[in-house]
Amino acid sequence: MRRAARHLLVAAAVAAATVAGAGAAWLGGREVTIDAAERRLHAYNAGVLLDANTVVHETLELLGHVAESAHPRCSEAQLTYMRQLVFRAR
Repeated sequence: MRRAARHLLVAAAVAAATVAGAGAAWLGGREVTIDAAERRLHAYNAGVLLDANTVVHETLELLGHVAESAHPRCSEAQLTYMRQLVFRAR
């Protein structure tokens, strides 16, 4: 009987270690996955911000050209000029 109790104790210890190891692996894997996702998200956000800044600067440059045009404001000639600038923009 003593041998059976020892085997039962060993089996319980192995089961407990397995559960603890699985829990630790799950928590560690979760942390690594979250960190990797956060890094990808920050890189994506930086790219979006850079693109947005580029759009703002190009728009301001375009509006500057429109404001400096010799055509009367809101005239057909100025609107045509503005369309030409837009279509030539990057």
